[in-house]
Amino acid sequence: MSTEQTKGVREIEIFSRFVSTSKLPIDLGTIEKREPPQPDILCTHLDDGPVAFELVEICDHNLAEFVSTVSEG
Repeated sequence: MSTEQTKGVREIEIFSRFVSTSKLPIDLGTIEKREPPQPDILCTHLDDGPVAFELVEICDHNLAEFVSTVSEG
């Protein structure tokens, strides 16, 4: 599986967990990965219809540096 495919699978997993945890009225069966320049995720809101989401990863620089140091050693 390519890196982009792996990233896409991971994005769908994370978004699905977010939807389940948040109890957003999203039809889990409609979540799909989209290709650039489209937003990352397209799905169906049960009340409002199609919605799209652009995902970002927020990571503290110090935490990232620490994790890379620990995994190297």
